[in-house]
Amino acid sequence: MTVPFFAAALGVTVSTLGLQPARPPSAYAPSGTPVELGLAGYAKVTCSAIFVSGRDPNEAVRNSGAFMLPGNLAEKVTWTVDRERQAVRMTLDGITREAKFYDDQGCIIHAKDKPGIHFTPVPVKTTLPDAMSQPWPMGDAPGDASKPSGLDAAKMTAALDAAFADADTLTAAFVVLYKGKSSPSGT
Repeated sequence: MTVPFFAAALGVTVSTLGLQPARPPSAYAPSGTPVELGLAGYAKVTCSAIFVSGRDPNEAVRNSGAFMLPGNLAEKVTWTVDRERQAVRMTLDGITREAKFYDDQGCIIHAKDKPGIHFTPVPVKTTLPDAMSQPWPMGDAPGDASKPSGLDAAKMTAALDAAFADADTLTAAFVVLYKGKSSPSGT
């Protein structure tokens, strides 16, 4: 059976007309309200910021996951960080979601009704050489400590000062590349 042109032009799909069976929902699709899902994401992102990146909890809550919730709901969230368990809990209007750090698996959102990890973790092992044994950009080994000739140090210092002048911009790093090489101190 063909779909008449006007149905297609109006945006009516074949499945809307009942001509194709609906796709079953994915077993991997998250379920819950936007607030539940937002709190889960907020807990996970904050957990990673604290336990993976080593950031301050107050700063992480303020700057990392608030975008997960619609509107200004993040301002109403209460939160706790359990350093012993390495877990973060976010609560809003009686709804609580939690994420916990699981070593090399990172932070994982706990199911609402069954906290814990529900898969067999596989250790993550790197095959890369030690970062300090390779120069940037593939590693962290210090390079030549001298500033490249031809680099205008005054302009670079002004750019660096501007990058960190406003704390509200949350500048975390400043990398200077000049003719393919990085400056060892960022200046």
